[in-house]
Amino acid sequence: KTCSFASVSFPSVLEVARFLGRTAHAFADDKETRIARLLPLVLGAADKARLPALPAPTMAPGEDVGSLLVVWSPLLLAIAYSVELRPAGAAGQWITVDGNN
Repeated sequence: KTCSFASVSFPSVLEVARFLGRTAHAFADDKETRIARLLPLVLGAADKARLPALPAPTMAPGEDVGSLLVVWSPLLLAIAYSVELRPAGAAGQWITVDGNN
């Protein structure tokens, strides 16, 4: 088996649903037609699902006292983002940041 990453843009969520709802996909170019299959991911003890690496976000003090501005590179694969925080080294729950505030 060979595996690789690909970047794909979909015009809407409907096309994403169609792509994920099928196991076989045919792609044609000038010379030949290729078939791609989506298989279930089986993780071994040392394996983890990975996304392509992104640069670390930048952080700076915010305009308001006690605020922090975090900026990260946009990921074309994402439809939306959620941000969760917890103190470094803490084993407690992650707290979701409300983007409307």
